Amino acid sequence: MKKVESFQKEKRKRALLLQKKYWSGELLGTELEDAMERLDDEGVWDMMRLEKELEGVEIVERVEEERWEELNNYMKERPLELKEAAFQAGVQSLRKKTKEEAKRALEESRQEEIRRNEERRAAEQLKEEKRAHKELNRERTCGRCGQVYTNATNRPGFCMHTGKWANWGTDRNGKKVEWLFYWTCCKSQAYEGPAGGFSLCPRSEAHEESAADVVRRQTKQLKRAARSKE
Repeated sequence: MKKVESFQKEKRKRALLLQKKYWSGELLGTELEDAMERLDDEGVWDMMRLEKELEGVEIVERVEEERWEELNNYMKERPLELKEAAFQAGVQSLRKKTKEEAKRALEESRQEEIRRNEERRAAEQLKEEKRAHKELNRERTCGRCGQVYTNATNRPGFCMHTGKWANWGTDRNGKKVEWLFYWTCCKSQAYEGPAGGFSLCPRSEAHEESAADVVRRQTKQLKRAARSKE
């Protein structure tokens, strides 16, 4: 019972720690879900192993009780002059049988533990393969061009910016956000770009500065002037 309470207390402590990391932004929602599933799986295997150990102890105790009962019944039926000799022989036989039963139960428990570990490793490997496949094919939205892509289509897992520029995107937590700035080309053609990003114009030949280029150039000049005064 103490072991069960210890397992449950440790599980609650680890679950609370994972939730704190999620609230602080250290874990994503999918990472929290995977971590909680692994925590549940570990708790199941610990409880199954504990139940198996308790079951083995109960079997050994039950066998000993049956042997002692059999010996007592046997001694009641024997003549008085043979009771002492029979008792000694029975005790030796009982000890031998008990030792053999305990040894056999221990070996069976060891083999069962090996089998359970193999099954657990196989299940964990299958789960990891499913998670990797899910992550490989999970749709992502680029924060610059708005293209929807997956790691399977865009290796090694980043956008090639083949989509159209949009005025929205996603932050580092995958939440959709609106961009803050819009740029204007030298030909007064409005186009969209990410906040704090680049003032890109679709024209490839040389042309006049855009409003964003002017602001950026003036900002750099002010910074250089401030550094020179220092």
